[in-house]
Amino acid sequence: MKATFVFALAIIASASAGPQRSSELALQQRNLLEDLVKGFIQLIIESVQASGLDPLYVESAEGTYSFFDLEDVFTATGSLSEFNFEGGSNIIVNDVNFHLLSRAISINLSVPKLQLSVGSFVGTISVFGRDELEVDGSGRVVIENVNVVARLRVGLLPNINIRDVTGTITVGDVESDLNIILFGEEVSDRVNDFLINKLSEALKTYNTQIFEFFERAIIFLIDSLV
Repeated sequence: MKATFVFALAIIASASAGPQRSSELALQQRNLLEDLVKGFIQLIIESVQASGLDPLYVESAEGTYSFFDLEDVFTATGSLSEFNFEGGSNIIVNDVNFHLLSRAISINLSVPKLQLSVGSFVGTISVFGRDELEVDGSGRVVIENVNVVARLRVGLLPNINIRDVTGTITVGDVESDLNIILFGEEVSDRVNDFLINKLSEALKTYNTQIFEFFERAIIFLIDSLV
C-alpha cells in the first residue's frame, strides 16, 4: 500500500506539472486516485479491526495519568468495567471524486451505527492536590447514520501536504440512556437530552474545529505511509 500511495502521488505531480494531454489520460489518472483513496480507507478499517479497537470490549480497567509526572499539579484517576464499543470501522464509501485541475478530493462516507455501553465508570481529576472533578455513571449510547461529506486539497511542493479540509457531519437517530453523577449531582437528563436533541446542532457549531482535527489526523496517517 505504501508503494502504491507514493506512485499515485507521483501521478498527481506529473498531472499538475503541465497541460493535460487528453481527456482519456485525465480519466485514467482520476480513476487511479479515486481507487487509491478507497484503498487507503480500507487500510484504516483493517488496521482498526486488527488492533482490536472495533469491536472493543474491556472487562475492567483502571489507571492514573499525571501531567508530566507532576502528581501535585494535575492527576486524573479512573476506572471502568464492561466497556463495549462497536461500529466505528464499518465505514461505507458512498462516493469519492478527484478533481485533477484543483487537486481536490471530495469524499462521502457513512457509518450505519455506533454503539457504546459501559457497566460503570468512575473518575476523579485533581488539580494542585485538590479534587476538582468527580464523575461516575453507566449506560449506553447508540448513534445511527453518521454521514461525513468532506473536501480536501492535496499539496505536493515542497512536501506532500493536506490542506483546506472542509465538510459537514450529520447524524440520524440517537438513543441515549446514560446515568451520570457529576459533583454529586444527577445530570443524566441533561446529558441524554443533549445527545438526543442537540448533538446535530453542536456538530454544526464546532464544524471548523472538528475538521481541523480531521486535517491533522489525515496528515499523521499520510506521514506514516510515506
